[in-house]
Amino acid sequence: MVGPYWKVMVFCTSTLIISVSAFLIFSFMPLHHISVKIAFPICSVLALVALWLTGTSNPGLVRRYRTRDALPERATSAGAQEWPWNDQVQSFRSPTSVYCRECDALIDGYDHVCPWTGTAIGKANMCFFYFFVSMVTVLMYFACFILIYGLILEAKR
Repeated sequence: MVGPYWKVMVFCTSTLIISVSAFLIFSFMPLHHISVKIAFPICSVLALVALWLTGTSNPGLVRRYRTRDALPERATSAGAQEWPWNDQVQSFRSPTSVYCRECDALIDGYDHVCPWTGTAIGKANMCFFYFFVSMVTVLMYFACFILIYGLILEAKR
């Protein structure tokens, strides 16, 4: 399952992470300590894994219910009146779900649509999204360190 911006995830975000990491690995890695040579590729792979987990996981799609009789048992026991009708998807929606125009779907715990990961971010893929954002942040600082320290080492040669 992929979102409406899957092409950005595949051709932009993935390519950007791979190309910057490859450039730094082949340009500056010979100058660095073995621990940096091991840790940076691992961070790069983890950032890609987090990206793909976020982009391909279900954000929390809510099944469409066209009649009140079709609502799940937990909804009817809690009071079917709490499930309002949504005209965009022609369905009843749970109180915690929101309609996403880009995805044309109801998403439980909807937060936003992230074009970098290519999909909506909701309750079900929020932990993968936080993992992705964390890994990209670590990778960015690590890349800056490798670049700056590599340039210093190169200048001392």
